[in-house]
Amino acid sequence: MQGGSLASILFILFCGCSTAPVQDRPVHDRLDAYELAFHLYFREERKENAIDLLSWACRSLEDGRYISCYDLGQLLLREGRKDDAARAFAESYRISPNGPALSALYDLWATGTGPTPPPAPALVVISKTVERFCRAGDRQAAMIALKSSPADIPRELFAQPFFQECLFNQPEYAPFIAGRTPRPVPIDEIYRQRAAVHPLHAVLDVAPYLKAEYLAFESNHPVNVSWKLFLNAVRARNQVAAESALANFYAALEKQRVPGGAADSQILAMKRAAGTLIAGDIFFASIRGSARIQKMVRDTLPGSGIFASK
Repeated sequence: MQGGSLASILFILFCGCSTAPVQDRPVHDRLDAYELAFHLYFREERKENAIDLLSWACRSLEDGRYISCYDLGQLLLREGRKDDAARAFAESYRISPNGPALSALYDLWATGTGPTPPPAPALVVISKTVERFCRAGDRQAAMIALKSSPADIPRELFAQPFFQECLFNQPEYAPFIAGRTPRPVPIDEIYRQRAAVHPLHAVLDVAPYLKAEYLAFESNHPVNVSWKLFLNAVRARNQVAAESALANFYAALEKQRVPGGAADSQILAMKRAAGTLIAGDIFFASIRGSARIQKMVRDTLPGSGIFASK
């Protein structure tokens, strides 16, 4: 895991073994469940316990249950349990058809796992169909599927490196791409629109993450900038600068609060993500021993168990 991937930790985290979670510490909501599951899976390597916990959350924790099922599917995929993962994603889709599970089901289907997924937009169906043929090495079938795609699917979808590598030697590929209409909306605008509906949009500029770039390279948002400065200090092994930058990051998060508490859960999620990364990610090893940093994390996340006093 890269040190800069702060947002990704929020999303890393139906089969069913135990009937209750492994409560190393209290589980009140989905954030507690994800934090504990992450701790069990990645830090203590108690992988079955982490899966048991998310299985319980998928069945019984009503707070964002479809997300728990989706995250359970992701852990099961990491364990190579594709059939179990497909069942978890299917349950997530049943609860919330507009959630992220449909794409995951098509990803599995593209690798030959699970039944044909529920109906999806033509863009998803055709891209996953072509991908499936490409992964099977049947380039001719992939090209036939590509040519059957609706005319309104823009060329950018099929000009991606994966499809180029698969189809570059098909004589019809280049003319097909050239004849397609380009995307009518600039890609940066698409990222802005996606960022505007992201769960963390109230406290963070998410667009750089969506473009798979390091946080804050193209953002002047105070939360992004302060986190970038913290990462730079960690990378330089400058403990004093890292302590100052982390304090500024927490302060910038607090300034995002609005009357009515609309952003409170997002702010807490960001704090938990940062604290867990600092405590467990190897990127932060050079500054992890700082008493001031440990105290900031501990004071920000009381009762979390991160950097608990001995």
